[in-house]
Amino acid sequence: MGHLAGKSVSSERLGEGRANRYRGRILISGNNHDSRYMMHVLLEMWGFEVVEASCSDETVRIAETEHPQLILVDTANQFNEDLKIVNSLRHSHVPPSLPIIVLSGYPQADYQKAAFENGATGHLVKPLDLDLLENYLETCLDEFH
Repeated sequence: MGHLAGKSVSSERLGEGRANRYRGRILISGNNHDSRYMMHVLLEMWGFEVVEASCSDETVRIAETEHPQLILVDTANQFNEDLKIVNSLRHSHVPPSLPIIVLSGYPQADYQKAAFENGATGHLVKPLDLDLLENYLETCLDEFH
């Protein structure tokens, strides 16, 4: 039994029947290695293919070459800096309809508004509810295709 995003979860629950089916490619962007690693493991257990980027330039380059179907931008402690990543993605060669979801610890409406104004299609507040995250990812991926 472990703790992830404020919930106690077992590895059996996280991987329940999901790893056998491909669910799409997700790019995780964020400068915190530990956060990216935990999200990477979780998404793979859910059956997603995962690629990672640690900075703005790398995020745009990987988004343009690896063609993810969804991008998660983990803002950590630098919300405004990380929103520049979202803005850069929207001004790059990625499809305009590509879902970009900002993960932040800022629940205030002005942070959510800033995320959307910079091109995000979603904003989820940490600690993340894992069921909500999984459902939200599925919904975004369904709408993108």
